[in-house]
Amino acid sequence: MSPFTRRRLRCSSLLAFALLPAALAPPTVRAADDAKPRPGDVRCRATWCCMGINWYVASPEDLGGSVAVTFRRKGTSAWRPALPLFRHLYGKTTMFSGSVFRLAPGTDYEFRLERTRPGGGTAVKTVAARTLDYPRMPSRLVRVPAGGLAAAQEKAAPGTVMLLGKGTYPAVRLTKAGKPGAWIVYKAAGDGEVVIEGRTEIRADYVWLHGLTLRDPKNAVQGSHKGICITNCRIHSHYAIHTARGSENYFIADNDLHGDANGVFSFGGEGVDFGSDRGRCGNAVCFNEITDFADGVSYGRGDIDVYNNYIHETVDDFIEPDYARENYRLWNNRCYNSMCGFSFQPMKGGPWYLFDNVNVGAYLHALKVKDITGPSVIVGNTFLTKSSRLGQGGDILRGWILNNAWLRATKGPLASSGRFRPGISPVRVDHNAYGTGGGEPWSGIGYKDLARKHGWDKHSLYVSYQDVLQEKVALPAGKPYYSSKLQGKPLPKDWHFDHYLLLPKPGGKLIDAGAALPNLTGPYLGKAPDIGAHELGLGSAWYGPRTWDEDSGLIFGLPKGWKKAPRAKPAKPGAVMLTCESPQIVALLHLEPAQGEARWQQARKVVAENAGAATKVLEFQDGLTARLYRKGNSALLIAQRIEPEGVLHVVVSCRQADLPKARLSMFQFVRSLVR
Repeated sequence: MSPFTRRRLRCSSLLAFALLPAALAPPTVRAADDAKPRPGDVRCRATWCCMGINWYVASPEDLGGSVAVTFRRKGTSAWRPALPLFRHLYGKTTMFSGSVFRLAPGTDYEFRLERTRPGGGTAVKTVAARTLDYPRMPSRLVRVPAGGLAAAQEKAAPGTVMLLGKGTYPAVRLTKAGKPGAWIVYKAAGDGEVVIEGRTEIRADYVWLHGLTLRDPKNAVQGSHKGICITNCRIHSHYAIHTARGSENYFIADNDLHGDANGVFSFGGEGVDFGSDRGRCGNAVCFNEITDFADGVSYGRGDIDVYNNYIHETVDDFIEPDYARENYRLWNNRCYNSMCGFSFQPMKGGPWYLFDNVNVGAYLHALKVKDITGPSVIVGNTFLTKSSRLGQGGDILRGWILNNAWLRATKGPLASSGRFRPGISPVRVDHNAYGTGGGEPWSGIGYKDLARKHGWDKHSLYVSYQDVLQEKVALPAGKPYYSSKLQGKPLPKDWHFDHYLLLPKPGGKLIDAGAALPNLTGPYLGKAPDIGAHELGLGSAWYGPRTWDEDSGLIFGLPKGWKKAPRAKPAKPGAVMLTCESPQIVALLHLEPAQGEARWQQARKVVAENAGAATKVLEFQDGLTARLYRKGNSALLIAQRIEPEGVLHVVVSCRQADLPKARLSMFQFVRSLVR
């Protein structure tokens, strides 16, 4: 049965994928392959900036106790704490699962797992795994002959960039494969728009589409292989990117994905749709703008990273990891206006991670909770709705819910149905800000008694959305509704929220009211993190597509008012200057080549040379740091990013008098450098 047919039958297709192979150190580890796991196996599944870990156990009765996680870069001595693994059961498979975040690409790490059993005794395993290297453009260039893409494949070879001249090309089936580290790239030559009119079928490994316009009424890009990259493209379709059986290591970044919903309600049409239940994992969807679909990002089996996307005006869900199992991760996404926000229908296994997201204007359910079998980690999100609720409030209480701003603009609970089913993982609920008008957050389940019994919400508080946000939020006038008869009908035109940034108000109740969590909580300036998706003084994350600079080879976001400065002399590779006129800001970027541990030694040197010049080094993730300090009449932001081939050094300068105005865009720029 086709996924399109399944979608119509269920309002949700069953799309999932299996496990990513990773090089692990025996004898304590088995590679994450297709072999059936044995009790005692530990398997790691790498993406570019995260590591998923599964420790398989013998039976549900053996799931007691806890597993603490520490990690370090291979060859270093200090172990750093991460979140623990979470217990869960799916079918006959029992395991502890979890993720380590904010890792550097192309880097070897060690992970120390210490299991403590309820009756006493511990078991320790140390596993080694490497994060994935980000794709790099090959240097060999070949111009596509007049015969078009089909003829060009005859000249294509691994490690080749096939340059497409401006014009319109017909539908194509790409069957020539590249190799790991040596993609076959189909790229716009730069002399005008390159349009592929019709479906682009990718039927080979390590194929890369870059800078193209892809259009098809049904499905613009379809593939089922591994190592596929789709970057900096403009895609217009009902299903923009649809993967199928065997999809693994897809890197989908900096694209403009535009659907065909046109304000008409539909359960069909996806921005990114991860393929069948026999698919693979290790996929990333990041820094895209996704709009006018039923759903922004859908499905997958596990170990998928969805981050820094700008998803808006979807008519069903922002993101639906439906049918996924362990280690599905959503963070730093900015989502506006949909029927539902993030979907749990169903969740199989766990944990799922949702952190630092902005989720606004889901008029039915901010979280569509319908079937949960495992734990979730819901941390540091900002939810704002006019009156919507969770689908089943009690069911979501199966993991950690911390540091979230749950803001309703009208009085009422977050949910009033479901029941408390704690499962086999510990439940932790605290440091949340509830904008419910003073009422208990989840009604109908005896929440106050549960909170008292389990020690929840000791540091949580009640707030009003008007008092804790910098912007004055105007509520939409419309009253959207949902019914089975809505399919194919136009949506109300006055139901959506404007796209606010939702920064916390200085001195408000959200400031310094959160809890610091190892490896998950981002940088913060006060005595504790702020509640919600943003930290006061550090601006916001970068959302949506960035600039792929052809001259320098660098990828960065350009905040409003910024532009690339012309250079009198040709810049050496990996160098670029950016400017802003009001306020006056200058940014210099330069990539200094280095290999292995020498990269980290260079980064430490930069910090040491500026020691004492600032009160704090802000670590956005492992290998991306920033330091803000004053020097003379200038304020300087020194930042660096660890790359597989070296260190990207960044110096951002502005006048001290302009620092209050410049701070937001300066930090937004630095955080766009995350790959």
